Amino acid sequence: MKGPNSETVVQFYVENGELEFNLGALTTRGLTDVVDEVGSVLDDISGRRLTRKSPLVKPAPLVAQWQRVSEEVLGPYLAAIDNHSLES
Repeated sequence: MKGPNSETVVQFYVENGELEFNLGALTTRGLTDVVDEVGSVLDDISGRRLTRKSPLVKPAPLVAQWQRVSEEVLGPYLAAIDNHSLES
């Protein structure tokens, strides 16, 4: 999944069946507050503490809580990238 400026937001790995969220892109922009918020939601959805750089999550819990993923993960991530792109 690509975001503004064709930046990878989420990548699917067929080999291990996991989705990787590119939170490192937010960290490099200094958006650590968004990283912490999004990371906490992903922790809760996955049921475990994940890395804040490139957390990997199995699809089943994401699908089961898709509304939350859309609103609390993808929405803030894309808004942060988009807003930061406009400011640059």
